[in-house]
Amino acid sequence: MATSSPTFPAQPSLRLRFLLNALLAGFAVAATLLAFELGVRWFGEIDALRPIEVFNVDLSTRRAFLPGSERVYETKEFRYTLHANRFGRRDREWTDAEMADPRNVLFVGDSFVMGASVEDEHTIPTQLEAWTASRGERREVFNFGMAATGIPQYVQMLGDALNEGIQARTVLLGIFVGNDFDPSTLEPVASGSATPSPAPIARYTLHSHLIEFLRLRISNSTRLTGLLLHLDEWFGVRLYNTANSYIFLRNPPPDKEQAFVRILGSVGDFQEICRQHQRELYVVIFPNRIQVENRESLSSSVYDAERPDRRILEYCEQHGLRCLDGLPGLSEAYARERRPLYYAVDRHLNESGTRVVTALIADWLERTRALGEDGSAPR
Repeated sequence: MATSSPTFPAQPSLRLRFLLNALLAGFAVAATLLAFELGVRWFGEIDALRPIEVFNVDLSTRRAFLPGSERVYETKEFRYTLHANRFGRRDREWTDAEMADPRNVLFVGDSFVMGASVEDEHTIPTQLEAWTASRGERREVFNFGMAATGIPQYVQMLGDALNEGIQARTVLLGIFVGNDFDPSTLEPVASGSATPSPAPIARYTLHSHLIEFLRLRISNSTRLTGLLLHLDEWFGVRLYNTANSYIFLRNPPPDKEQAFVRILGSVGDFQEICRQHQRELYVVIFPNRIQVENRESLSSSVYDAERPDRRILEYCEQHGLRCLDGLPGLSEAYARERRPLYYAVDRHLNESGTRVVTALIADWLERTRALGEDGSAPR
């Protein structure tokens, strides 16, 4: 008697098994990312990784603080008090005699000049005052540093200082190799207008806290930033890509290069106002933290760590301007001492960094004999 062989269910094809496994893998990855996303949203404390905002800004111009305002800024990295005088500047009240004295110094720039993240005695203008006093001839250094401004706004701030009656013959212009070259600085802000309203946000716009957390975590770490820069070179992908990172590219896009040229051209407007009012102009370049701490990894076939500084120095030489580049001195100090000169999260100079920069500027002013008896530079 013949016996029938047992029957088995048909086995899925190799292609079907591959698709099922791929779906399972994709689901597992999506579930993992979702878990990380929820974890960051609930426990990530992203705000602690962001630079602190600046408040009490005079919104009529956005070039000064509200006169007489005061605010304490405190993070895990620092604590400092910002008091604005009657002109909305982070400085003590100036006497009429001090404002009329041509021997004094006017320092115009952004938050690096203002001294964001450090107490007043550690700001560069205040330390320069102490340096002049140690030489037996104290000069007031008017602090016209203002956060979130750029070179086109510095031209307006110079006009503000002159209109307020400051007669200082020596003018220092601080240029930060960073957001000073953000194309947005070219957008005019009409006097008397409030801050422009932000663009409307789409109702269902998705924002990943996980991606934001990773971006901030990398930007706050010298080692991770270096790895990111190496990945850019190895794979030819712009992972280090911010509104102003184009300034380090060896071959920036034409529109970005045009923006850089236009922004740098505002130094010429600044120089012309100084010439018309018989003021002596000195330019100081404040390097970016990434140039100092990641100088080697920012020097590759993709990036050139020194390119923006060279461009500024070349511009100054072509236009007869005296210019100090702080990059060599800060890089040397960082390599020698092996301790941070910038805050990791806030990215401004810390107390050690402001001391180094102050010493560089003081030595430069000494060598160039910038502070003559009447405040004018030697001819």
